Amino acid sequence: MSPYNYSQYMKDINFLNRYRERERRRRTKPVVLTLEVLAVFMIGYILLAPFEPLAVYDIFMKNSVEPAPDEAVAVPANTEKIGSNIIDIANAAGTANKAVPSVSPKTASVKQAVDTVKRDNRLVIATIGVDAHISTNKNPRTGLNEGVWMDPSGSTPNKGGNTVIAGHRWKYLPPNNTTFYLLDKVKVGDEMSTTWNNKKYVYKVKEVKIVDPDDAGILSPTHNPTLTLYTCTPLFSMKHRLVVISELMQ
Repeated sequence: MSPYNYSQYMKDINFLNRYRERERRRRTKPVVLTLEVLAVFMIGYILLAPFEPLAVYDIFMKNSVEPAPDEAVAVPANTEKIGSNIIDIANAAGTANKAVPSVSPKTASVKQAVDTVKRDNRLVIATIGVDAHISTNKNPRTGLNEGVWMDPSGSTPNKGGNTVIAGHRWKYLPPNNTTFYLLDKVKVGDEMSTTWNNKKYVYKVKEVKIVDPDDAGILSPTHNPTLTLYTCTPLFSMKHRLVVISELMQ
């Protein structure tokens, strides 16, 4: 092969290689671009998804969510009350002064299931979407997985004193109704309630504060009937405890 032909041959080979590389890039460019866009969206979703409930609350719920009014019911005259905020749910079912019809076994089983739901001890904070079962399990880890956990070192709503309840902050995200994710949105003057042994206790928030994890002051007995809620703060950290203290409305 002459020097001229060899030189031309190498130029042709280089040209062919460059052409093939351009074609390969042209064919794969849409696929690569699509993968890059998907990767950006996935990374953005992973980083921002935990904060989505905060954005939803600030945009849609902050100025529009109000506690749902209690359903009007006829309370028999002999129903025991301790203040206007404690309602005997079992006796306020609306059957006073009415004949009770006979029921079939199937209907009776349905009624029994409904009564079981009514007897469930619950914490309700309507402004942030909390409607959780109150667990009294002695193991806090198990109790927190069952709903919100009532600290056994505190009192219970029917006994007065300081009822202390803890909840997970970010293990569950809204719209899960057991999470304290939005507890920092609760303000002084807001109302919340507990249902305990078929009675409803309504509280008004008097203080919101942040304390150290080892601050046992939130567990101290109180003279007035008090509901103390606490959870981890700041969000996605266990550095401090966010505490919301409410007093029973009289």
